[in-house]
Amino acid sequence: MDVALALPPLVKCPRCSGQVLRFTSTTPKSSGRRFYRCEHQGNYSRACTFWRWEEQYISWLRLQMAGTSASSGGAASSGATSRQTGGGSVAQRDTGFEQMLVDIDAQVKWITYVLVCVIAVVVLFWLGQ
Repeated sequence: MDVALALPPLVKCPRCSGQVLRFTSTTPKSSGRRFYRCEHQGNYSRACTFWRWEEQYISWLRLQMAGTSASSGGAASSGATSRQTGGGSVAQRDTGFEQMLVDIDAQVKWITYVLVCVIAVVVLFWLGQ
C-alpha cells in the first residue's frame, strides 16, 4: 500500500475531546479537497472551532506526535520543531493564526445567533402589548 495515499488517523478533538471527523469539500473553490473538523463544530449548545484542511491536519498530527515523543524523553526529529524561534515554530504560528481566525468566525456566528434570538423575543413581547 502506498503510504502517501493512506488517510491520517481520526483523533479526539484537542479543544473539547469530541471526535474529529473527515469531510470532502463540495464548494466550487475547493471541490474534492479533504478537511477535518470536530463533531461539535456549528453545534451552538456545545460549539467547537477545531477545523483543518488535510495538509494542516497532518502537520498538526506530526507536531502532536513530536511533542509527545519529546515529553516522553524521545528525540523529536520533526523539521517544524528544529525551526523553533522565540514564538514557537513557523508551522505552529501559522496554524495558530488560522485557528484564531476560525475561533473569531465561530464567536461572530454565536453572537449573531444570540442577537437574533434577543431581537425575536423583544419583537414578540412588543407585539403582545
